[in-house]
Amino acid sequence: MFELEPHKVASILVWATSCSGMFSNGFVFCWVTKMPSMQNPFGGIAKNQSLTGFLHACGYFFFFAPMLYFDIKAWKDPSVSSWFGQLENTFYDACLYCHLLISLNRITSIWYPTYYDKIFTEYRVHFMNLMVWTLAVGLNFYFLRLADCRILYGEYVWGVVFLNTELCFQIGMAFVVHKGIILTMIIASLDLCTFLKCRVHGRKLLGHTTDTQARNRRIMEITFVTQSFVQAFIFILELLTYFVFVNWTDNKLAKFALKTIAWIMVHSLDGFIAILFNKEFIRKIYHSKQRLTLRYSSSPAKIAQNVDSLNTDSQPVDAEKKL
Repeated sequence: MFELEPHKVASILVWATSCSGMFSNGFVFCWVTKMPSMQNPFGGIAKNQSLTGFLHACGYFFFFAPMLYFDIKAWKDPSVSSWFGQLENTFYDACLYCHLLISLNRITSIWYPTYYDKIFTEYRVHFMNLMVWTLAVGLNFYFLRLADCRILYGEYVWGVVFLNTELCFQIGMAFVVHKGIILTMIIASLDLCTFLKCRVHGRKLLGHTTDTQARNRRIMEITFVTQSFVQAFIFILELLTYFVFVNWTDNKLAKFALKTIAWIMVHSLDGFIAILFNKEFIRKIYHSKQRLTLRYSSSPAKIAQNVDSLNTDSQPVDAEKKL
């Protein structure tokens, strides 16, 4: 009976989870600002966030999984794997900063709507996205390159680990662990405050709005708040699995799942959550599936008729009328 070696099973799991992350985040990145409901500051930040998730998944799909499956020694060498670890942590940090911006965007929209357009202008959103990458790249280059600390490949967990030195331990605790926990708690607190106001005062918020278009925009904003809250909750779970639950087992495959797979999955789920909470994304996927089905069925005349029907159904709708 044919059996795969454990490291090959692990690499296949990495391929599967990173592939899902590439699909979900790549789809959001390509279509987010083309959707009427996302042609706003929230959509601009969400696009940048999906880019971070896509790049994170690409690194695991094209580098880590082949390295693990084919046991490529040269790629496992610290001189090479340290660059991979630095890049992946850069993408993770950029994603975390984007989550913070989204939380600030949502709490401003719900708690201080009169200041929203003044704070989140198109120019400022572009500047915020630029600062996300500047901070992520700059801080990771300083702490994980200039400060002589490295994130390397660790064979004992089939994942990336910090270099075993006192300096690297201190940097890892302060720069990665504590920073991640503090930022995630801030994000969760902001999202919780916004979410509770939507739940407790949701009807009151909608009741004060008599205009139909404004009312629909308000409903859409509340949906975005729920999406942000769920994404923050997923990040909290990932931190728990990566730093807490992993210490409850000595099994190598379990540690691999709680560290490496959890780190990839948090970005994959980011993209899928964004898709599930936006009806326009789901509609786009449905129509794409219908077009593929029509390509291989029916007569040419019927195909043309059905395509015309799909084109009519998929015409862009106003953001205010979509719900």
